Amino acid sequence: MTTSAGVSAGIDLSLALVEDHYGAEVARAVAEDMVVFMQRPSGPSQFSVRSRAPHSGQEILRQVLDAVAESPEAQVLLETCDDPMAVVARHTGFGSPESLRRAFLRQLGVTPGAFRASFRTTGVGTSEAGSA
Repeated sequence: MTTSAGVSAGIDLSLALVEDHYGAEVARAVAEDMVVFMQRPSGPSQFSVRSRAPHSGQEILRQVLDAVAESPEAQVLLETCDDPMAVVARHTGFGSPESLRRAFLRQLGVTPGAFRASFRTTGVGTSEAGSA
């Protein structure tokens, strides 16, 4: 027996069951048709990381993609620290603020500075100037 609490949790459970029975591609298509996240990310982020991740039939690659989707390294740093973009880029393997910027624009449609600003209420670290 499988249960959930609340409407959103029920949708999450339903999509998980669809994925278990029919695979990630079908679950992703259902989520897109329903205009919901395939699996809602925790925390304040409203970006659906999982729905943009490519599907892989290789279990090890799937585990890596799931781990990154659970905790997207650059996003977490931008949400939680005030380090300069060069430091965030270096710590997350992008190498340069420009590489980080291009990846954010391609995947999320916003710059890292704009992403960081959307999670700040104090105004600290919200400037785009010189931050890629």
